[in-house]
Amino acid sequence: MPIGEVMTAVGGVALRDIVSFPVWWYTKGIVYMLEQLLFSARRQAAFFAVSLWVRNLFVPMYGQYDWQGRIISFFIRLIQIVFRSIAYTFWLGILAGVAVFYVFAPLVLVVFIFLHIDLSL
Repeated sequence: MPIGEVMTAVGGVALRDIVSFPVWWYTKGIVYMLEQLLFSARRQAAFFAVSLWVRNLFVPMYGQYDWQGRIISFFIRLIQIVFRSIAYTFWLGILAGVAVFYVFAPLVLVVFIFLHIDLSL
């Protein structure tokens, strides 16, 4: 196969990939990205386990059923619930930022390319 035909074939494939990239990015790519973000959110929910802390809010820690043990356990668990909820909300904010970045990154890139093209050629 002559080098000209190879270059034409490679150029055709590259051109096809460049043209089909935005379609893939906003269809299959965004679905995959959202699946990964949802997986990450579920994994972090299991890591922070806020629902587990809420379920055991009124259960005394270390089997101390006296009134002092119950009060200390309640407030310690309440503090844990508050800070773990804040951390999980912060993580969800990061994931939302990643999703927004994914949607707008190609558009911003194209705008910057067109703003910096020297049209005096």
